[in-house]
Amino acid sequence: MLLITDMVTKKGDRIGGRKIKAITPLSADKIYERIVSGPRGLRPRQGEKLVGLCARAWKVVHRLYPNVFDRDVPNPWQGVTKNRRAKATKPAVTREQVYVFANAAIDVGYPEAGAAAVICFEWLQRPENVLAGFIRWTDYRGRDAPTAIRITHHKTGAVILHPLEETIIGENGYAKRTMERALAATRKRHAHRLANAAGTDVQNEPQIRVQNETGDACREAK
Repeated sequence: MLLITDMVTKKGDRIGGRKIKAITPLSADKIYERIVSGPRGLRPRQGEKLVGLCARAWKVVHRLYPNVFDRDVPNPWQGVTKNRRAKATKPAVTREQVYVFANAAIDVGYPEAGAAAVICFEWLQRPENVLAGFIRWTDYRGRDAPTAIRITHHKTGAVILHPLEETIIGENGYAKRTMERALAATRKRHAHRLANAAGTDVQNEPQIRVQNETGDACREAK
């Protein structure tokens, strides 16, 4: 948003300092063109994000403070003609690449990053979900399911038991050995955090989550 609010007009004032009625559909088009024509080259994706963000903000604020808006001017950010761009296809990572990364992360002392990569790939989790703690240690080989991990899908609330020892085409499901290595290394490194103040065994700790220092480790690993 600072790209828009700090934008200086031909009169020398900031867009963010103007009244909201000064933003017309024509103004929105010109602002979009200036954003896309960045100082280091075209940036159509950034322009698309800003138009979407401004359209949403306009709609929300208009509902709360309708008197500060011009009744004759609709949402100026809706209908902005955007430049077409070729969207690159992101190649999917392979299991081999995931485990090469996981093993390397463990070897250099960052088992958290390796565990996060394995969890995201094998159990279809997003990185932000891992960091937010949607996978708990008590979900992994719990007493009620010692050969599985309990996955809670945060969008639907569905709870799924994924097998950890299923044999598929002569191999132990989910590349078990490397996966177990990544999780075990992370668990061992943070064993002191997994026990409560009374010294309860790791398996009985109800609230410790797998994201312990994963975020810091991932950033440092870069």
